[in-house]
Amino acid sequence: MSVCAVKLDNVDVFYGKGSAPVLKGVSLEIPAGQKVSVIGANGSGKTTLLRAAAGMADSTGTAEVFGRDIRGMKRRELASYVSFMSSEISGAYDYSVRETVAMGRYIHRKGIFGRDDEPDTVDRVLEETGLSDISEKKISQLSGGQRQRVCLARVFAQNTPVIMLDEPMNYLDLKYQAELKDRLLKWQKGKTAVDGVSYDNTLIGVYHDISMARLTADSMILMKDGRAVLHEKTEDIDFDTALTDIYGMDVCGYMKHILSLWK
Repeated sequence: MSVCAVKLDNVDVFYGKGSAPVLKGVSLEIPAGQKVSVIGANGSGKTTLLRAAAGMADSTGTAEVFGRDIRGMKRRELASYVSFMSSEISGAYDYSVRETVAMGRYIHRKGIFGRDDEPDTVDRVLEETGLSDISEKKISQLSGGQRQRVCLARVFAQNTPVIMLDEPMNYLDLKYQAELKDRLLKWQKGKTAVDGVSYDNTLIGVYHDISMARLTADSMILMKDGRAVLHEKTEDIDFDTALTDIYGMDVCGYMKHILSLWK
């Protein structure tokens, strides 16, 4: 019997008292060791779905990680299981690249001013994400693509068995998109230990690029109007019908037309 990495049961999310729900009665299960893509039109609830699953949005219903209700977990404990990459770096201070990536190691330190139990992790992640040569630059000095790689490096440094990515390919050129895809797929095949228990790595990503979403997914969640209208194995999805439904246009026909321009 496979372990469920993420489970949502009848989850609603509201932004503001008295407002209509942004996420509406979402129920789904994601087995450990899966790679899952979330797609949908702007405003369909993709990012909100990830935030609810990561315990970053006020919600009703039940959200679990590896069988544990996230509401009963302390923030630091939840952060040892789930890392979340936003598409933007926020903060009042202009930290360096190295300092920003090192923030992902907070949960691995013993006490506020304690030492990291794996001090070489930051250097390794900087090297793997191609950031070593700009590690001392300030975030404000970086291009959009470089900032995006810093966000990703911080997530990898956190070293959790579940990674949730919100538009990880934004601002990245084709070379780095391909490199990131390969790195994510390699990571997903591994395991990560938390408190002595080893878990199969689980990747959940929100993508605008449908081709990239298909390349990085065993299964896909299709969002429309705040609901998960479909969650199936990628190979079983009728994309002509499904994409037309959630985007309101002939997406497959449009993509075929775009590809024809390259012939």
